[in-house]
Amino acid sequence: MTLRHALCTALLAALVACANRPDVGGTIQVGKVQGVFVEQYPGVFVDRRVAGDAANGKPVWVHVKFAQPLGDGRRLASALAGNELAIEPGDLVEMRLRVTAPASLEGVREHNQVTALIAKYHTEAAQRFDQTDRRALQRLTEAGG
Repeated sequence: MTLRHALCTALLAALVACANRPDVGGTIQVGKVQGVFVEQYPGVFVDRRVAGDAANGKPVWVHVKFAQPLGDGRRLASALAGNELAIEPGDLVEMRLRVTAPASLEGVREHNQVTALIAKYHTEAAQRFDQTDRRALQRLTEAGG
């Protein structure tokens, strides 16, 4: 096993280990970015590549696909990414999924939020993300390697 392969395996094992950890504001999931959009006007989303200079200072959103379905069966979700992360399609990101608001907070808008850029699209971890067998990674994690 090469050092590069070992590092990639360790990264993927770490991703699986943290993929479903609970968080104060919801659950944390790791997924692959399918698209990056700019909210030009409230509720109007434009692909960031098309938006060009008009994207400056506007909220950035990503559409993310998960390797395995979430508890409710979904494999896709959108999340607010912010402007500070240079996220591109194919990147792996960590995101916090919103918690369903209790009836007393129905008017409060909480969004899914990207919390970290895990790996860029050109890395082996990002390229192999969709091909990863979660059970095999869990066995690696449990075996300590």
